[in-house]
Amino acid sequence: MKYAAKRTWPEKSKVWDHEGDAESIQAFAAEFATVEQLGLDAEFLVMEKGGESPEIRFFRVSGTSPYRFTAVEQSRASSDQSVAEGPQSGALPIDTAQSMERQADKVETDAQSEFVPDFRPAISLIAYMAKVSLIIGGTVAVLAVVITYAKKVFG
Repeated sequence: MKYAAKRTWPEKSKVWDHEGDAESIQAFAAEFATVEQLGLDAEFLVMEKGGESPEIRFFRVSGTSPYRFTAVEQSRASSDQSVAEGPQSGALPIDTAQSMERQADKVETDAQSEFVPDFRPAISLIAYMAKVSLIIGGTVAVLAVVITYAKKVFG
């Protein structure tokens, strides 16, 4: 079965951090926590991709060596938003808000199916290589001067 996962607490990810196949949603959650090296009390969302009614589950990391996690009903991020908003007239019940969040996640998943390249890793690699080239060039120039001077003195 295909799954996708993203972090929801302490920082909420706007894109799916990890996608792949697993035998169960719990196995995929364990793989995601291990690969991303999530900290204690981090929360994440795992969604089954495909099927008529995709299953969505929230998990909280309860141990890090080895990774252990517990299923939670609602993400801390969405519960913090509901606490901050407080009871308002026209506020949606929690189950309606969760279903709307699930629909938004599904729409986001459909939008994410189109690949959008991210050039930040390539740019940082080029910057790193430029720094290394300057250091090597400087070292070679200094060594050339030292060797020339040593030949004249001891020559």
